Amino acid sequence: YSLFQHGLLEENLFHFRPIFENIKTSPINDDNNDLPSFCALFDTSQRKYEGAFLSCVNIDKEDECTDPLKLLREKLPGKVGVDLARMWTLCGGECFQGGKRQMDDGNELIVQGKYTLFLKHIRQCCKSMCGQEFKKIEKKSEKQLMFIRRQKLSQSLEESSDPKEILDISIVLLFHKVKGIVVAGDELQEVILDRLLKETNIPEQVKDHLRQMSNIMKKLEDAPIDLIENVRKYGLVHNISMVFDDSEQQQSE
Repeated sequence: YSLFQHGLLEENLFHFRPIFENIKTSPINDDNNDLPSFCALFDTSQRKYEGAFLSCVNIDKEDECTDPLKLLREKLPGKVGVDLARMWTLCGGECFQGGKRQMDDGNELIVQGKYTLFLKHIRQCCKSMCGQEFKKIEKKSEKQLMFIRRQKLSQSLEESSDPKEILDISIVLLFHKVKGIVVAGDELQEVILDRLLKETNIPEQVKDHLRQMSNIMKKLEDAPIDLIENVRKYGLVHNISMVFDDSEQQQSE
């Protein structure tokens, strides 16, 4: 957005790619998007977010890359470029060209990201970087956002036929119901599921089914239909204790 504000988008100096995509094989221009990413609608039900990798092309030699952080400081006026370069440094070396360097001994040196300092920097410098104050979301807006997120996730869960997706969405919804915390990322079946399995207010039978489903997914095996539907039901139910009552009744029958 800062590049847009200062008229640098048209110069096509800076490029943003998914973090794990190889810079040498990535297209310079993204012709698939009609609008820049900062104009795109935010998907409140998104469960994973692609990290951004910042790079730039040498102005004199288009087939060579240069230091994007240095170019930010040079191209953007006053404190803006300095603050933006600092922000990317705090993201870590995996997020920008030049963040990884080969040492004389053959080892690779990677600039370490600093999450706490990154958040502090964003709060302090948001206005200088993009002209907008950093604001925490209001409680009313937060509740509305979380309601919309749950609705969209529940709809996706009802419609999904992919066992892994059903497990992932159920974990996200259950964690939100039990802990009141929104989660996303690549470790839903690792860190977040482990946390869920330690919760005392989740019935043991529900935990067993989640654990079974996760183990089957890791082994790339086919899960039984009844197990898949049970896991789906756990994600959709409003009160997890009601599932426990239903499960006991079905088991006794």
